[in-house]
Amino acid sequence: MFGLGLNDARPMDWKRYSPEGAQLSIDLPGEPLDASQVFPEFLKGSKMYVTYRKQLVTVVSRLELPGQADETMLTAAFTAMLNRVSSGGEVKYQIVSRGPVGTIMQGTTTYGGKAIETRALLSSKGTSSWMIVTMFPQSAASTVRDAAERILNSVKLQPRASRAPSIIGVHPQILGHGGLAERRS
Repeated sequence: MFGLGLNDARPMDWKRYSPEGAQLSIDLPGEPLDASQVFPEFLKGSKMYVTYRKQLVTVVSRLELPGQADETMLTAAFTAMLNRVSSGGEVKYQIVSRGPVGTIMQGTTTYGGKAIETRALLSSKGTSSWMIVTMFPQSAASTVRDAAERILNSVKLQPRASRAPSIIGVHPQILGHGGLAERRS
């Protein structure tokens, strides 16, 4: 899945990350790998990161769309992703909750003959949207489901304004507009 082996035995080494260009901070069980090169030209400026540990795959993406995004569009994108990952099995999904950060969805699909559980946080502001997706074999649910929940619950969006407010005499790097790659908790 995403070119990553699901049998990764490395321990979950939790840190708080702010991947460059993702405009969010998030707790992850391992360092995220940049997978942004998979985006087509019309999504220029979008970023995607992937991490995996103990059969838990996490995809963190911020999409910069040509037009406004809404919940319906993001839900359709999530279900399309489930269908694309599915190896012929039935895809099921549901909206679990809606909150100030976004919509939480969960679903199931089949990949490589295994039942896969997915959970996602979907959010949008203007032309920026975020999809944070966790996937794991249902056979591993008892050991990684809590980790998937921790990831989704830890998300703090940091959308950038189209124009940053200017404060005379203060450099933008001081205000935190730089490309912070990792922040330790």
